[in-house]
Amino acid sequence: MGKKVFSIGDINIDFTLEGIKKIPNFSKDLGKEIELEDALYTIGGSGFNFIKAISSFGVQVDFYAKIGNDFYGKYIKDYLEDEGINNSLIVSDKVKTGITTIIPIKSDRIFFTFNGGNEKLCIDDLELEKIKGFDHVHLSSYYLLKDLQPHILSVLKYLKSNNITTSFDTGFDPDENWQRDNILSMLKYVDIFIPSRIEALNIANKKCVEDALNLFSNYCPIVIIKLGSKGLIGKKRNKIKKDEVIYMSSYDIDIVDTSCCGDCFDAGFIYSYLHNYKFEEGLGYANACGALQATKLGSYKFGGVGEIKDFINKNRLIRNRW
Repeated sequence: MGKKVFSIGDINIDFTLEGIKKIPNFSKDLGKEIELEDALYTIGGSGFNFIKAISSFGVQVDFYAKIGNDFYGKYIKDYLEDEGINNSLIVSDKVKTGITTIIPIKSDRIFFTFNGGNEKLCIDDLELEKIKGFDHVHLSSYYLLKDLQPHILSVLKYLKSNNITTSFDTGFDPDENWQRDNILSMLKYVDIFIPSRIEALNIANKKCVEDALNLFSNYCPIVIIKLGSKGLIGKKRNKIKKDEVIYMSSYDIDIVDTSCCGDCFDAGFIYSYLHNYKFEEGLGYANACGALQATKLGSYKFGGVGEIKDFINKNRLIRNRW
């Protein structure tokens, strides 16, 4: 029987503005018109991006997120129905659907986000009994889920007590408070923690990724820090043999858009984890998922496991990165 993954996170409309060569100076450029090469209107949000990616590998999915009963909410519902992506979206007349404007600049990006329904997803919206039939739960965009935040620790404890494995990708904290103590208390009940470099350093209050990695590993058995163009570093605790610490470089590719790469990376690793890949092999699979997404504009639906393996065979990692 195939694996089943549930996600709790965010979903919104993404407007990706392509072709801005430099960040505008808002104090000097007011009143100017800046042309773009392209613009893309699609569905995004870390929770949705993760589900879209992992479902393309044949994994059965479902997810909780909250949208408005508005034009954008209807667009999202219609898309999910057309794509056959199972979901437990909460549609409310009391909220607006979230919107994010993404500006890719070189190998990075800037987000302008209106949370909308995402911050209003609450514990009363979740039917935890429904999740008990799943193998794994992925939690994303913690800092955007403001109404759910006080209850996430209890949700993780519930999942742990029911032998459901979990992964956690906090996302960026727009308030930049980072809630270090809260995150560390939650990591005791998480199986896989997958922050980006900037998130890891800020949550851990450390200056180097190795120190952040070691701190998180005291709480969580698998920690992977995504380093963008520099690749990744991962650590897996082992009860019998020596702990595994792996550095891996990024791929030598032409980057188009990095806005969904971390979510696709997460999907690749969770897929490998659930299918018993060795740790380094799973990191390689995740690395390829993130890299392939970086060659696309907007969230990409992979053509199955074969496409990732083909990408790995045809592309090379940047050498001497570490």
